[in-house]
Amino acid sequence: SLFRVPVYRGVAPDKILGLARRHKLQAVALAPRASLTLSRLDLTKPTVFFVGREGSGLPDDLLKQADRVARIPLAAGVESLNAAMAASLALYEAARQRGFKE
Repeated sequence: SLFRVPVYRGVAPDKILGLARRHKLQAVALAPRASLTLSRLDLTKPTVFFVGREGSGLPDDLLKQADRVARIPLAAGVESLNAAMAASLALYEAARQRGFKE
């Protein structure tokens, strides 16, 4: 998927948010304490995901500017996911909602 899905690192989040708005993309921030789960969002729309570090997560100002803030449900005893795993699960959920077939 790295060859098919654009990945941006080291770019200021406000620049990505500006591009998302200009191109009418839904901006979804992942946060472990969000009340909404990822599966409850409509990810059939063009979407940009913001994924933070495992320890510190995303900055509060980014969470406030995102269109939606969602969490990935975790099993009891699982404290957190690393960024790569969280991004993988978010992309998988988007693909599932868009009718991805194995």
